[in-house]
Amino acid sequence: MQLKLFFPALLFPLFITAQNADSIVFHMGMRLDSSFANYDSSYFISVFNVDEFTNYFYLVDTSEQELSGFNAGFKSALGYNLYGAIFRATRAGASYDFINYYQDYNEAYHLLFRLYLADAGLNYHDFVLYPDETGTLRITDVFIYATGEYMSETLYRIYYPAITRILNEDYFNKEKKTLYDSYFKLGQINKYLEEGNRAKARLLFRTIPKEIRQDKIFILMEIKMLEPEDEKAYAKLLEKRASLFPDDPAIYLWNVDRYIMRGEFSNALAMIDTLESMTDDDFLNFIRGNIFFQMNDYEKAEASYQYMIENYPGFEDCYHSLLEMKVLAEKFTEATQLLDLLIEKFGYIRESLIEVVDTHYEDFSKSVEYQKWRSK
Repeated sequence: MQLKLFFPALLFPLFITAQNADSIVFHMGMRLDSSFANYDSSYFISVFNVDEFTNYFYLVDTSEQELSGFNAGFKSALGYNLYGAIFRATRAGASYDFINYYQDYNEAYHLLFRLYLADAGLNYHDFVLYPDETGTLRITDVFIYATGEYMSETLYRIYYPAITRILNEDYFNKEKKTLYDSYFKLGQINKYLEEGNRAKARLLFRTIPKEIRQDKIFILMEIKMLEPEDEKAYAKLLEKRASLFPDDPAIYLWNVDRYIMRGEFSNALAMIDTLESMTDDDFLNFIRGNIFFQMNDYEKAEASYQYMIENYPGFEDCYHSLLEMKVLAEKFTEATQLLDLLIEKFGYIRESLIEVVDTHYEDFSKSVEYQKWRSK
C-alpha cells in the first residue's frame, strides 16, 4: 500500500530502546513520508545527522583555514541539498513512498523508500539509522539502488575535487589529483548534458583516463550520455557493468533491464521476484506486468495490472499500460471502459483521447466498439 498519510508530530524525541525500537522506526518512516509528500524539509533536516554523514569523507586539517571554512559551508547546506534532490523529483511528478523498515546484522535500522518516475524508472533509497550520542535515532547515510553506492560515496566525488582547488598544489599525490580531476569532469559533463550538449559531454569524457572510466559511476555517466534510442549501446554498457561488478548490491535492479534487452524474460522476472523478496514492495507487480506484456502473455499481464489498480488506484501509468494491452488483445469494449476511467479518475479531456486513438491506434479506431464510444 502507499503511505501518503499525514502523520502528526510525535510528542517525544526518538530515543530508541529495545522495547520501543520497531515503533520508533516505523513512526520515523511515516513522518518522513509525510514530510516529503507535503514538501516540508524541517523534519528531514532534524533527523539527518550531518556530522556523522560527513565523517565518512571529510578531510579535517586545522592548519588549513580555508579548508575549515569550506567544510563549514559544505556541511551547512548538505541536508537541504539532499532533501532538495528528492523535492525536485517529486515536483517533476515522481512518487516517493515509504515501503518498510528492517534491522541489519550490525543492528542498524533502515528505512526503505521507493522512487518512481515514468521517464526515469524505478529506484530505492535505503536510509541508514543509528542513535546519536543522546540516544536519538537519526539518518547517517543513504544507499541508492540505482547507483549501487551510498550517498556519502557520491558526495566524496563532489567534495574532493572542490577542496583540491583550495589546498596547496602538492597536498595530494599525482594519482589522487588525477582521480579528483576526473570526478570534477563528471560534474562538468553533467552540466553539458543538462544543456543538451551530448557531443561536448562525450569529448570531455574521453579525456578521463581509461582505467578510471571502469568505475561504475563512470559507466553510469556513459549510459546517461547515450542517445535515448541507442538501445544497442545501452545493452552493451549494462553487460559491462554486470561483468565488472557482479556483486553490486544494485545488480538486481539493473539486471531487470539487462535481461529484458537480451529477451531473457524469465530471468528478468526472476530479478523482480528477488527484488520483491528483498524490499517487500508489491509495487513491483507493475514491472512484472510490463514484462508479461512484452512476452505477449496478456492474461498474466492483466492480472498484474489489475492487482496494481486495486492496490494503487491513483497510479496512472498502470491504466495506460492496461489500455495498450487491451487494444493489442483486441478487447475493444474493455478498452473503451478504460478511456472512461481516464476521464473520470484523472481528468483527461475526451477530445484529447479521441485524437490520440484516431492518430495512433488504427484498428481500435475503426472498431464498432470505439466508434460507438466516440459518438456518445
